[in-house]
Amino acid sequence: FIYFSFSVFNSFFTSKSELYNSSFKLLINSSWSNIQFSINNSLNLFKFNSREVKKSLMENAYIEEVSIKRKIPSTVLIQITERIPTYMLQFTDNYVYINNQGYMLEISNDKLDIPIILGFVTDLSNIKAGNRLDVSDLEKMNTVIKIYETAKNSDLSEYITKIDKIHENT
Repeated sequence: FIYFSFSVFNSFFTSKSELYNSSFKLLINSSWSNIQFSINNSLNLFKFNSREVKKSLMENAYIEEVSIKRKIPSTVLIQITERIPTYMLQFTDNYVYINNQGYMLEISNDKLDIPIILGFVTDLSNIKAGNRLDVSDLEKMNTVIKIYETAKNSDLSEYITKIDKIHENT
């Protein structure tokens, strides 16, 4: 979880802005600067549009869930559950970071120190941050997760660089 606390500026309310627990992916994303702008430019706590802020945050593929609460007199609490990349798909010279629920988080040239899943059938036209793997790939993710978790429990996960179990007959 990531917690944020902001005060909305008003002549009556005390203004403050605190970041309790940050995530590098969230902070470098442009949507975050838009959220800060929206919060800091609200006239008062009651004019603060939490739905707009939540919608804007949810555009970030790394964000799974957002909870926003107003705390009178001057604070907005934002609780965020973040998706963590656990596997990668490789296509052309790029990597698609995915979490264990099959959400595509980012497309990058950078290879992370996580396993690459081979044999995915998700159409390349659907490869986009925020999208999810094809249904048949999602069904096979359970096997991939079991293999990797078993390797983790046996202290062997560091040796796994690729998993080709997404092919049903292999």
